Amino acid sequence: MWGIEARTEIKSKQTMRLLVALRTLAIVVFVFLGGTAFSKSAIGQGNSPNTSRRLNQIGFPWDWSHEHVVFTSTTDPRIQDKIGQDPRLLHRWLRQNLPSLQASTDSTRLGFFSAHLEPRNANGPRSLPLSARTRALMTRLAAALNVSFATTVHAAQSSPRMQLETLPLTASLVRGLQIAVVIIGLSFAIAFLRRRHWLPTLMTVLVTALFLILTSCGGAGTSTSGSIGTTSTTGTLDADWNTSLGNNGFVTVDTYPAKFTFNATATPSCTNDYVVFPMAANGSSTQASIVAFNELYATQGSSGGQCAQNGPSVAWAYINAAYPASTSSDPIKSSPTLSLDGLKVAWVTSTGKVQVLTIGATGSNGVAATNGAGNSPTPVCIGSSTNNAALNSVTLNGSPTVSNSSVFVDYDNDIGYVADDSGKLHEITPFFNGTPLEVTTGGWPVTVSSATTKILTGPVWDSVSGNIFIGDNESTAGNLFYFRTSVSSSGSCNSGSNSGNPPCLGSTTLSVSTKRGLTDAPLIDSTNGWVYVQTANADGTNAKIYQANSTLTTVSSANVGLQSALNGGDLYSGSPDNTYFDSGSTASLARYYVCGLDSAGNDSELYEFGFDSITGQLNSSPSAMLPVTSAINSPCSPVTEIYNPNAAGGATDWLFLGVSDHGLPTGSGCNNNPCVFQFNITSAPSTLSINGFAQLAQNKGIGGITVDNVSTLSETSNIYFVGLGANVCTSGGNGACATKMHQSDLK
Repeated sequence: MWGIEARTEIKSKQTMRLLVALRTLAIVVFVFLGGTAFSKSAIGQGNSPNTSRRLNQIGFPWDWSHEHVVFTSTTDPRIQDKIGQDPRLLHRWLRQNLPSLQASTDSTRLGFFSAHLEPRNANGPRSLPLSARTRALMTRLAAALNVSFATTVHAAQSSPRMQLETLPLTASLVRGLQIAVVIIGLSFAIAFLRRRHWLPTLMTVLVTALFLILTSCGGAGTSTSGSIGTTSTTGTLDADWNTSLGNNGFVTVDTYPAKFTFNATATPSCTNDYVVFPMAANGSSTQASIVAFNELYATQGSSGGQCAQNGPSVAWAYINAAYPASTSSDPIKSSPTLSLDGLKVAWVTSTGKVQVLTIGATGSNGVAATNGAGNSPTPVCIGSSTNNAALNSVTLNGSPTVSNSSVFVDYDNDIGYVADDSGKLHEITPFFNGTPLEVTTGGWPVTVSSATTKILTGPVWDSVSGNIFIGDNESTAGNLFYFRTSVSSSGSCNSGSNSGNPPCLGSTTLSVSTKRGLTDAPLIDSTNGWVYVQTANADGTNAKIYQANSTLTTVSSANVGLQSALNGGDLYSGSPDNTYFDSGSTASLARYYVCGLDSAGNDSELYEFGFDSITGQLNSSPSAMLPVTSAINSPCSPVTEIYNPNAAGGATDWLFLGVSDHGLPTGSGCNNNPCVFQFNITSAPSTLSINGFAQLAQNKGIGGITVDNVSTLSETSNIYFVGLGANVCTSGGNGACATKMHQSDLK
């Protein structure tokens, strides 16, 4: 008996030692893998986009609204203070000064930043035109941007502010937890089994298995490299990469991708920089509503570029419906709008819903596009962690349709403005910094147009006048309106609008066309108080461009060719050149570029306009013109400008646009196909010429062009756009092709 008891005691001690060893091993594994994950997140080396913010990190967004607001140098203290209220001023300055900022060391970056807030000297770098008060405001903004942001996206606010850094649940941490739980579960199962406790043994095994399922695979995953779609197919587009967004809906010409640059003080980030593309399609398990790509700085066909990858990766892809919905019937036809920290994306659907997405910081965030961005999202089978994205949705008052407006955000006051197809302008606040809520008191929403057909363009807010500018599309007529947001706004109220009290429609309306409505949102020069719009048919005879002051009482116009139906299309927004941005419209070499028509109304033509050196008003005749198509009904995309100090051959002011068909030159050029053009507009050339072009397979043309960096690193200075029709993309099969081209790739 003593021998049996002794052997039993020995076995019991051996079992206890085994259990202690297993539990110790579990702790070691968890601490090791969890510590590794912690250290990677803490120093900003995690794999998920935007999961960490470094101490010297300055990020900024660039979306459609940045292309419709212009800031130039000024010595007027009142104007300086006003334009300093709009962070887009800082964003534009950052984009132009990125090479110098990125080349500086950590210890000198903030000093470099502050130095550029001082007035510009003749030989110095581009500076912000700020007064002492505004320099202090922007310095505080820079300091706030220079401190870590919270990485838990549900707690993060999009206005720059100092917050404590929290860590996401990374894949390594989850994997360590999984292994630890398995080991501990095994130790308890052995203990229960040793004592023949069958039910506790079974329960331990089941609980362990359930834990592994919940933390591993709650949805179907797809490859994150390449595209969302079907098998890879070789396309005809000459691009760094282009990939299908799907074949179930297509955006319009004035729709822009949105780009977030994670850290302006560092080299472009393959993981954290991203570009967002919307799709005007119903979302489903095979069709995303909105998609973001990272690993942008890559080639396609073979690994290359700064990211050393074959094509981009899907950062996230969502159906714009809250979990548990798996489909959506709210197509996104608008351009996306980004929060200041890049953690949120907003848009308006064609069914009149304004939606604000908080991008998930854990998990793969709907790469398979099966569950959408929901308040209670399910896990996705990539990354071994859950999807914590969230979607806030506000149905506009009256449930109107929206076909022509995007959301414009007043970042300083956290207000979102959007217009609808029933002639009304809506205000939503809070917007990014809380749960979005539409204002329905105090005169909101405001009736802008009461015509029978009253589709409104996107609204553009001006920080100097305090006014919102907006156009309408009455099918047979088009008008430009200004809207006073407060008693301090410029101008006076229309007596019939909100009883003549702000918020109200302004007392003056500019009749832009007596034949057709306006399609594109106005472009606002906040510093100099100018508003620009254009139309393909102003009066039955001419296509025109207009320049008006902030109360629409001083107007200049110029013909840009003979009127044309343009196959139902219109003229879209132009752009100033770098001299205009630096010195305003009174500078001798300041120019404005817009794509119009030729004297017969057949071909699309690029126009260059100068200004009166005293008043800054637009000249009535162009200083140069250049045909870009060879046949009728081939409208241009909006015009996009970028000054690149690192361009091959020296600093260059580039202009980009696309045409839907019949692109020039023929022979060895675009061969009468859709095309993207590059123009060198440095120092206002007296003769325009096509500097580079790329023939496209986009059979209906392209949308607005977004430009990102001016870096010297491989594949990091690019343009992005999306096709307007179904084409064979390089990856993903047929569909709307999301495209990236390096600025120097246009030959």
